[in-house]
Amino acid sequence: MRHSGHLILSFAIAACGHSPAGAPAACPSQDFLEFMEAFSESTEVQRAFTRFPLERQHLEVSAEPEPRPLVRKLGRDQVELPVLPNKDERKAKSLGLRVEKLASTQAQVVLEKSDTDYRVSYFFSRAACWELERIEDGSL
Repeated sequence: MRHSGHLILSFAIAACGHSPAGAPAACPSQDFLEFMEAFSESTEVQRAFTRFPLERQHLEVSAEPEPRPLVRKLGRDQVELPVLPNKDERKAKSLGLRVEKLASTQAQVVLEKSDTDYRVSYFFSRAACWELERIEDGSL
C-alpha cells in the first residue's frame, strides 16, 4: 500500500506541472552577453527563457498605401524554435548578430544581413533572469 500513496502523489504533482523535469531552468547568466551566448546556442534555453505570450511584429508589406506593422501575441504552442539561429547557422546564412541597446534590465539584439533589408530585433528584459519578450521583424 505504501507504493500507491507515492503513485497518487506522482500523478498529483504531474497534473500540477511541478515535476522535477518541469522545474524552472537555471539562469545561464545575469550578464547579458554571457546569457545571449547561451540563448543563441540552445533551443532549450530559448524555450525556458522566452516569455509567453511572445509579442511578434512583422511588416505587412501588402498594406496600402505603405507597409505597416502587424503585431501578434503568440502562445508557447505557436512559436517555432529556435527563434534565433545559432552561430553556425548565422555563419552559413551570412547573418550578423549585435547588441544594439543594453541597460541594466533591458536589451535589444539585432540579427541582420549586410546589403539587404533583412533585420530582426529581439527585445529582452531582466528580472530574476533575462527573458525574450518581443521580436520585431522589420524586413521587407
